[in-house]
Amino acid sequence: MKPLLLMIISLALTPTAYAEKSEEEGYVYWYCDGERFVKGECRNIKKGETLYKIDARNALIYCNHNSPILRGKDPALYDEKDAARYTCFYNGKLRKKLRSL
Repeated sequence: MKPLLLMIISLALTPTAYAEKSEEEGYVYWYCDGERFVKGECRNIKKGETLYKIDARNALIYCNHNSPILRGKDPALYDEKDAARYTCFYNGKLRKKLRSL
């Protein structure tokens, strides 16, 4: 028998498996850029949503410390002393204006 015909017959007789639909398939994940978060433009952000490119000072206050916090460098800030930016999950604390001591 020809190999192609044999392969077609074997594939036709093989049952097809379907994956179950994920519970989170319809969920939309939102994120807020660090600059917009600091300016107060992300008013509808909820606990568990992502803060993206946030500076260290705000990451200490607003990141959930029980989940991963990713550290990266912002290419636009290579000349500055503190170029590190963080991506993390928002902990749900209300945003407040920071004041130095």
